[in-house]
Amino acid sequence: MIIDIHAHAGRLFHHLPHLEIEQLIEILDRQGIDRACLMAVENPEECDYFYTTEQVLAACERYPSRLIPFCSVDPRHRYPESFNPLPVIREYSQRGCRGFGEVLAGVPVDHPGLQKIYAACGELGLPVLFHSDHLICSDEPAGSRAWSACCRHTPILSLSVMPPVFWAEISQNPDLDPVRLAQYPSGPVTPTGADRPPVGPVSEPVR
Repeated sequence: MIIDIHAHAGRLFHHLPHLEIEQLIEILDRQGIDRACLMAVENPEECDYFYTTEQVLAACERYPSRLIPFCSVDPRHRYPESFNPLPVIREYSQRGCRGFGEVLAGVPVDHPGLQKIYAACGELGLPVLFHSDHLICSDEPAGSRAWSACCRHTPILSLSVMPPVFWAEISQNPDLDPVRLAQYPSGPVTPTGADRPPVGPVSEPVR
């Protein structure tokens, strides 16, 4: 079985058309993909419009054998000292969400609010998928802060990273200029890239 772990639907950018769920299913069929994890987008930095967890759940109810729902909660809160995402994420999990993402918040990857989200997802056994660049879920070279955040909740938390920086660092001496990293890197890969800690046990994203 082939599973796309990072799919979107709806209208996220003003200059792009609305992608209907039926169109997403047609894309999966053309590419020979059996199932796809459908991301919620509820952080304002990355996109022009939201695609909420409620929309994700409604779409996945229509195609339960093809789409896997992911939920989202913004890590910033009016009263951060009392922010507790666990009840909300638990409710989404009980309604069928099998992961958390996509995280697109303009905060460091180890932001206190995100730490609470990681802890909640670790407790519930939900993998987390996030984007990371110089503004969104920002991190140090080699993703050291992300790995540290993950290890605090290992072995029950799995982090999936989808950033240009991560891909650039596959190659030796990567160009990490933030302007050029607005696009995914291209060209040959020169061994060996950034030193990363070994990946430990991970949670299963689908059930």
